[in-house]
Amino acid sequence: MRLSPPSFVVEGVVATIRSRSPRSRRSKQRSHRQSRAIIARNLADRRAKGKDEGIESEPIKLLSDDEIQFCTTIARPTLKFSVQEALDHLCAADVRFARLRHKVGLRSFTSTSTKPLNLFQTLCTSILGQQISWLAARAILYKFTRIWWGAELPEKPDWGTLARDALPFPTPRQVLEASEESMRAAGLSFSKIRYVRGLAEKFGSGQMDVRQLLAEEDEGEIVKKLVELKGVGVWTAQMCMMFALRLPNILSHGDLGIQKGMVIWYLAGPEGPTIRADSRKAQAGTRPGEESDSTSAPTVGEADQLNAALAEASTQTRVDAVVSGDPPVDTAVVAGVVDASSGTASNARRPSADPSAMDRDVPLIPADSGLTVRILQERRNGKKIKGAYLTPAEMDSLAKAWHPYESIASLFMWSLID
Repeated sequence: MRLSPPSFVVEGVVATIRSRSPRSRRSKQRSHRQSRAIIARNLADRRAKGKDEGIESEPIKLLSDDEIQFCTTIARPTLKFSVQEALDHLCAADVRFARLRHKVGLRSFTSTSTKPLNLFQTLCTSILGQQISWLAARAILYKFTRIWWGAELPEKPDWGTLARDALPFPTPRQVLEASEESMRAAGLSFSKIRYVRGLAEKFGSGQMDVRQLLAEEDEGEIVKKLVELKGVGVWTAQMCMMFALRLPNILSHGDLGIQKGMVIWYLAGPEGPTIRADSRKAQAGTRPGEESDSTSAPTVGEADQLNAALAEASTQTRVDAVVSGDPPVDTAVVAGVVDASSGTASNARRPSADPSAMDRDVPLIPADSGLTVRILQERRNGKKIKGAYLTPAEMDSLAKAWHPYESIASLFMWSLID
């Protein structure tokens, strides 16, 4: 198996040092010829299958490995805003943020991690985990990486010490070289195999470039470009924008967790709603699409479930993610979190972290939302509108005062339901 050569950083992008000796050049040329042959056979099989299904497939031309790396990987995006200013803005807009500002973790925006962003890896990992529990997703991701690193990674890892971010990840070229049989054995459905290979083609050919995406200032255009990728819907794109690109003003209309949190929020008094114990700052943070800064060791019971999921990964029969336009997503289901209560947060009065907070009134429910306390109570108790707690227009009205820091406010909303 080819080992990764040494790396260094040039203008924030990971570049690769290549040996220039005649022998290494001949070896590299021979390796590329073999790689092209394998990819050509895989693409030929796909085109033949596509013709059987009445689908035409255009041949693709891959860039060099160095060029592909520039398309997939950049230095971790720097924040274009101040987290402190964002919190000050939210606290000024709503006294309840002042009450809870020191209790909610904002690791996605406060972490000092210097790990580069590999957007290809981020999107692939998101697709692998769609519509299944986080336990099954973690097991499938592990089996997926073992397609290329089976000799280095044990069949059953020590989940307690395995850092998710420490796992190696294949390049687009390696994904295209892998056989369908190996991916099926790793637990991928036929649809997810198509989606992952489609991503590899887009990044490998340069049609998708993380540098161009990050340079785009129109958030609507970023969503549009991402959902053009098969397997990436609006919700997945928004999670990528919030946690990978670290954009401050993303409000996901299709996220039931945010919707439910907003309902609970607007029913609370100036003391604010109660933060779930397992969502407090010390343990807060990892949402779908967010990278963890720690090992995140599972419990003994979870480790047993992970091993069971690992053994059963090849027989996964869960529903595949939709190609685009995700339906409302219940993050408690996607992340494998079980709501232990009825979802009704306790509003027991507690001392405020901000002495002046209790002297301020909570904002009124915006009149243009068409909502009342009674309606919100009915929504909280399960009387949804077409499966949603709130409509997009209602969410926009309630979140108007949070602009331009809706991403930060969303983390508060999630903390109420996890």
